[in-house]
Amino acid sequence: MASSTILDSGTTMHLIRDPSLFWTFTHDSTVSMKTANQGSLNTEGYGNCVAVLKLGDKRIRLKLEHCLYAPNAVVNLLSVGRMVEHRWELRFKGEPSWCELIHSDESLGCINMRGQLCFLDVEFVRLLNSSSSQTSVSGLTAFTPSTLTWDLWHARLGHLGADIARFLPVIVTGAQVTSSAAQMRCESCIIAKHPRQPFPSSTSAPTRAFLELVYTDLCGPFPTPMLHRKQYFIIFIDDYMNVVSIHLLATKDQAYDAWQMVKTRWENHFNIRVKAIQTDNGSEYMGSVFTTSLLEAGVEHRRSVAYAHQQNGKVERGIRTVEGRALAALNQAGLSAAYFGEAILMIGYLWNLTGTRVLPGSFHFSLTSTRQLQSPWVELTPPFQRETHRHLPLHSFIILYTSSKTPFEMLYGYKPDISHLRVFGSRCFSWIPPERRMKNGPHSSKALFMGYPDGIKGWRLRDCATGAFFNSRDMVFDEGSVMQPRNISIACRLPGSVVDSSKSPSAPTSSTSSPLVPSTWETALSEPRRSNCPRVLTEKGQLMADELQRRKDRLTIVPGTSEGVDDGGLSEGVTDADEGETEENEVFVEHQVNLIITEQSHLSIRSDTHRDPGQPGYDMSIPPATYKEAMKQSDHEGWKEAMEKELRTMKEMGVWKLVEPPCGRKLVGNRWVFEFKPIDLKGGSRFKARLVVQGFSQVPSVDFHQTYAPVARQASVKLLITMAAQNDWELDCFDAKHAFLHGKLMEEIYMKQPRGFERYNDAGTLLVCLLLCSLYGLKQVAYDWYITLSELLRELGFSRSDVDLAVFILDRVEEDGRRVICIIIWHIDDGLGSCNSRHFLNWVKGKISEHFGISDLGPVTLYLRIEIERRRETREIWIHQESYISHVCKEYGLGEANPLSLPMDPNHPFGLDMDVSPDVPDLEHAYRKIVGELTYLATCSRPDIAQAVQHLAQQCAHAEPRHFAAAKRVLRYLKGTRSLRLQYGNLNVNHLPYAFSDSDWATCLADRVSIMGYIWFYYGGPIAHASKKQHTLVLSSMEAEYMALAACAQEGLWLHSIHEWCLEDERRQAEEATTSRIQDTLVEAGLEIGYLGENADFEMDSFHDEDHADITDRDSSSEDDSEDDNELVDANPIFSKYFLPASHS
Repeated sequence: MASSTILDSGTTMHLIRDPSLFWTFTHDSTVSMKTANQGSLNTEGYGNCVAVLKLGDKRIRLKLEHCLYAPNAVVNLLSVGRMVEHRWELRFKGEPSWCELIHSDESLGCINMRGQLCFLDVEFVRLLNSSSSQTSVSGLTAFTPSTLTWDLWHARLGHLGADIARFLPVIVTGAQVTSSAAQMRCESCIIAKHPRQPFPSSTSAPTRAFLELVYTDLCGPFPTPMLHRKQYFIIFIDDYMNVVSIHLLATKDQAYDAWQMVKTRWENHFNIRVKAIQTDNGSEYMGSVFTTSLLEAGVEHRRSVAYAHQQNGKVERGIRTVEGRALAALNQAGLSAAYFGEAILMIGYLWNLTGTRVLPGSFHFSLTSTRQLQSPWVELTPPFQRETHRHLPLHSFIILYTSSKTPFEMLYGYKPDISHLRVFGSRCFSWIPPERRMKNGPHSSKALFMGYPDGIKGWRLRDCATGAFFNSRDMVFDEGSVMQPRNISIACRLPGSVVDSSKSPSAPTSSTSSPLVPSTWETALSEPRRSNCPRVLTEKGQLMADELQRRKDRLTIVPGTSEGVDDGGLSEGVTDADEGETEENEVFVEHQVNLIITEQSHLSIRSDTHRDPGQPGYDMSIPPATYKEAMKQSDHEGWKEAMEKELRTMKEMGVWKLVEPPCGRKLVGNRWVFEFKPIDLKGGSRFKARLVVQGFSQVPSVDFHQTYAPVARQASVKLLITMAAQNDWELDCFDAKHAFLHGKLMEEIYMKQPRGFERYNDAGTLLVCLLLCSLYGLKQVAYDWYITLSELLRELGFSRSDVDLAVFILDRVEEDGRRVICIIIWHIDDGLGSCNSRHFLNWVKGKISEHFGISDLGPVTLYLRIEIERRRETREIWIHQESYISHVCKEYGLGEANPLSLPMDPNHPFGLDMDVSPDVPDLEHAYRKIVGELTYLATCSRPDIAQAVQHLAQQCAHAEPRHFAAAKRVLRYLKGTRSLRLQYGNLNVNHLPYAFSDSDWATCLADRVSIMGYIWFYYGGPIAHASKKQHTLVLSSMEAEYMALAACAQEGLWLHSIHEWCLEDERRQAEEATTSRIQDTLVEAGLEIGYLGENADFEMDSFHDEDHADITDRDSSSEDDSEDDNELVDANPIFSKYFLPASHS
């Protein structure tokens, strides 16, 4: 309706003069408004209104919050100040006078002013039936008790069959009827339960005892998630007594747990064992766990033929009945599909309290007149004499059986009392105990009736303000809130109708829209709430958001009047401009909920690709990326067992405990990571599942503090290997089992439960995990594990190196006078230990295993993908990565490629564009991955590719297809040279430490930074090397060589420090020799510091000549080592210059 409304800058609140325009109203706050003429204007309460502002061809929906009801006001006033608070801008201009309305920096239109007043063309939207009956404000907060009619009992019983409600006084107690009105046909039942024609009855022999045969089936998943994230429900029906048990499930695999719960309860209560169970061929019933439990219990497992649902018809019919009654209850209550699970549980409770046609010996009613019945065996029993039930016409029904029992009575031997039943979804008021009541506060709170809790004498409710579920016995019900006649739509409450600008407001409502409007106590239950934090949508989430926006643009929902308005060409001219930003798009709440849930599930997926096992060509050799994908595979039982094994391990180690979700704390997410593992000689499963935390969801300074954890340098690993070979020490490797789970967590972190294994408390609240130990994926997990490991090694007598924090040593003299030296290196959870005593090394490993549990791999042959070969009689050792190189080559399709002799083309290091295939999927990620693999090879065992990898690594930020091709060229070079090894202990080479250093000068065309390299040898082989850019620009080659020398000297001093620390008692003897040898080595390279300082004015070219001449002179002066040194000098420039092809004469 159109009302006189003025835009006023003098009022601080919106003033509404018509009480029928309020959607919500309360008398809690009545104030007296002062007017401009020093008078006063009394108000009688406040509430919310909805209006449509017309600006030319535009229609803007307004939500007016906290509007004061002023019955004595002349016109409606909209406060300029209130609108400015909600992102509105109003610009007043003169000649002629007009006002421009702007919302969110978008101009909506202009309004011409009349008599220096700004009149708005506003059409207020009324509540349902507000136009036909002028509802008073006081009527909004009061209701009359419901009359006990047959229609009310029909709704209370969860929309039980229409005829059975008339005979409740016979089979139950407490069913009182105070009205003689005839029962009407329920439109909700017709819409929700309209059945097909029946199939022929079964000819098999009926059962004769309880639990002789139990039917079961599973229904779901449902498109709309339930309140507790349940997606399925499972039903169990006894064939003889028709007793029903229903349970909600989050995943299909929980069917086994539900079966064990029902079986145990029924057998314990009635001391009868289940003899047979009838199921279909669903995966939830054909799994190894379910079938094995049936075999062990001696229960016969009957299965229906595929696609022959009629063989399992009893439970199929039961599911149809339960679904129909639940949908009817939801439809009548006007609740969304999210409440479907609560309705299902309520119907399961009511099933056992009422009789059905299939129950042996129960009533079978018919509308056939008794006057037309000729059978002589039909007779009326005393409960149905006309003197007792005069309001029941005798000729309107017949009785085929005279036994009157419900499943409840057949189980317990007495009739159930149903006086406590109430209509599902009705509004109610729960008494607040004094312990929880504020002083002078309300004595009750509004709630929704959700059903009947198991084992509790009370009702199950949901608080309208907080959305929490609770139980209560002190209630006042308003069943009339859902029993009023209205138009029925099969959609569960779409609170609004469609506006059509081309039709009048009094046009009839479209048949596909519902004019229902949620009241205050309903809108408070917007489940689940939206987050106010900005979120970055994934690609799929963005597509869903765009689709939702297109639907909103095409069909803008505006709450309609009682007459209703229809849709027209509104998609081009309607704009939503809500005054309350926190309640934006309220009428689309269900669509928003679905979007948020889907988007969050995709945000938690960190895999590269999403695959559907149902699609043709699905590769089963690739591990699934997500839990959902794993459960869709044919081998899902293997993945399920792997997940259960992971959870059992975490339970044994006490990783977490289940608690109720804390207030004000953000929950950390998690996900399952799947991988295939090789099957060892002992057998076992090839499936491996690991639960990892989504560390990106942790809050800094709340969920984590320290995150850095040291790992051993490769130089330390090689140094330990060479020392073990040189001194003939034992060298073993071992792996800590579930290392990160042993870390002691210092912070209080709450995590969501693993998907597929959710648990709830008795009140139906989803529990959360309070972490007690570190878990994979946490930002601080490596740090916590390192601290725990360091404390244990310190207790065993080890001391930590100050040079490399991941190296630990124990050096002591035993009671028998023997000196024991044991060195342990840790890289995350992989340990490498060397000791001069086999007995002592085994003792150390045993102590570590007692605390953490380790996999003792014995003498080392593989460590961090580095293969180690040892010959103890000659004290030689070799390291290489031949298997890893083959694996990487096969990964990039180079298993059969032709090898190359150079890692890079010296003329075209990154190739030519014409030689490169441009279609590399996800080029940036793929390039970083291959460069990372090459970097690991260069660092561990292949110093010959260090300079090539250094050049490739500089292109990670702007990778091109030719860069990727250049990286694959390095792999082809490695393929041809994968048999090369680093040897230590060769008797023909020098075992003392020495080094070489080199640098180019400004060869990088991009920034003219020089590239330097160095390599350190010990025990005849390289233990440390580097090829990298210098940090600053230099003006001469001498400066470049000087900086390369400084870097080489730093590495040498570090190696000297770690070697000196490992052999503490031999420090005095080794210190002088080692320091002298390092200095002599630098002099041999022609880069001695004093020499450079005294000859700073040398030319660049002359310096290189002097350098080469000095090295040549010193090589020629040594006859013993000339051949080996010449080889090393030739290999020196490979860290700063490209390989050159071999020349042919």
